[in-house]
Amino acid sequence: MAGMEAVYMGVQIVLLVGLIFGSIYGRRLQMYWHHRLIYTVMLGELIVFLLWMGPGVLYYSGQGLITTILALHITVGSLSAISTAVLAYTFLKRRNRYDLPTLRWTRPLMIFTLFVWILAFTLGTIFYVQTYL
Repeated sequence: MAGMEAVYMGVQIVLLVGLIFGSIYGRRLQMYWHHRLIYTVMLGELIVFLLWMGPGVLYYSGQGLITTILALHITVGSLSAISTAVLAYTFLKRRNRYDLPTLRWTRPLMIFTLFVWILAFTLGTIFYVQTYL
């Protein structure tokens, strides 16, 4: 089973790189690449959650193996997922997605989501190292 965890960590690292590059493109106002990378990362995270994280949480909680690090990872990851969903909904429902008022109130949420996602990734990595290495 440790082999699958290594594959999962590899996928998470690829998604993290995509998130970082997507953020850089957004900062440079290269929206074509920003959107392609960010939406790809969002879809990838949704797939990873449905196939791996969700069942993993059920497994660990059923076995009574929830550690402090895992509980923090679950909490911070959930916060990241919620803020990501708010952003996705906001930009997908608006016709003029790039109007200044929308960008003014979503930019802080984008930055918050980036940092929370990186924190969730870090906590997940710590849990991985503690559990499997």
